Amino acid sequence: MIACCGLDCSKCEAYLATREDNDVKRAEVAKKWSVQYNTAIKPEHINCDGCRTGEKLFFYSSDMCEIRKCCMEKEIENRAACEMYICDKLKAFIALAPEAGSALEKLHMSAAGPRASSLIVEETLALCFTRRGGVYPRPKTTAITATGGDKPRPYFISM
Repeated sequence: MIACCGLDCSKCEAYLATREDNDVKRAEVAKKWSVQYNTAIKPEHINCDGCRTGEKLFFYSSDMCEIRKCCMEKEIENRAACEMYICDKLKAFIALAPEAGSALEKLHMSAAGPRASSLIVEETLALCFTRRGGVYPRPKTTAITATGGDKPRPYFISM
């Protein structure tokens, strides 16, 4: 299960401790996260069935998570489906959890369909044309299409 922010719930320590109903793990996670995030997290805060379930939620997810609030308001599963896909809030979160950014990018690209890579390349080419280190307006006769792949790659034409 992928959370609203892109984190994989099945790998989340709070989710695992909740699923196992393990108070020792809750205490370990609370101690670790208190140090990691420089805040006081208590073992009783470590209860989460995933932010999309609407059941037990980690206190931050239920009360403070702007990404979750946005998804709930827009009625979308995660931020990969948002029309404002990478907003400032999401950029800040991805800086803390790059694995969430990778997961969202894969979801976003798969939702965009096979033409997504090609569109990104066309947009890049529309902005610039590289020639011996300089940036020049794109020639009107240049036509390039990209083939899929895991992630978009910028294509530049050198002359």
